[in-house]
Amino acid sequence: MNHRRIARAALAGVLVLALSGCGVVQALTSHSSLPRCDSGTKQETTMNELRNSQFDQAGLEEIAATCQVTFDLTTNQLRKEDLGLPATARSVPNLSVDGLMTLTLHGSHGTLTAHTDHIRFFTTEQRVDVREISYFLKADTPEEFFTILRNGAEAYGFDKTSVEQEIKYMKEYPDRKSNAALQPGYKLGFQVVYDFTYRGPGHVNTVIVSVNPSNSEFQPLPGL
Repeated sequence: MNHRRIARAALAGVLVLALSGCGVVQALTSHSSLPRCDSGTKQETTMNELRNSQFDQAGLEEIAATCQVTFDLTTNQLRKEDLGLPATARSVPNLSVDGLMTLTLHGSHGTLTAHTDHIRFFTTEQRVDVREISYFLKADTPEEFFTILRNGAEAYGFDKTSVEQEIKYMKEYPDRKSNAALQPGYKLGFQVVYDFTYRGPGHVNTVIVSVNPSNSEFQPLPGL
């Protein structure tokens, strides 16, 4: 099938994350060590304003208390300093919870809202900004999984024909594992990519969502 490839990342197994200078350490080896996010009790505050969650100790405590994470991507850049970190910070701490936190990304043409248990950030010491934000979506049934793909096409601008082709293939071969990536969508003013693994009925099927704040439109590869 077109655009079929192995997903670029796998779900984290054992991972220890530290925020230098703040004394915050999160170990993902046991759910008991993670902040508990119950959607019925911790989704009370709505963060619709253009703001950035902070990654100093107070900011991480607020995330744990509210189970909400929000970023302003309307300028197509998310700087480390916008997150309360030094521009030379080697990394931005990944976030994990027991349950689901609400991630809100404000773009110049719309807002992405997702519910996930793990958010990763990609940068380097040499970069002053975050290159990529990624998070996981999970579905317990094929029907839920197909709905996630179709909703993504509508919300983020994926090619609907390609999405339906992928769904048709998975329905025709329900017991065959599929790894594929949809062509990027730019509908909200930043790049969104769905990179998914489908294992069929009786399995948890996963979408890795990658957001590139700096890409607001399709950019062909050099030389093409």
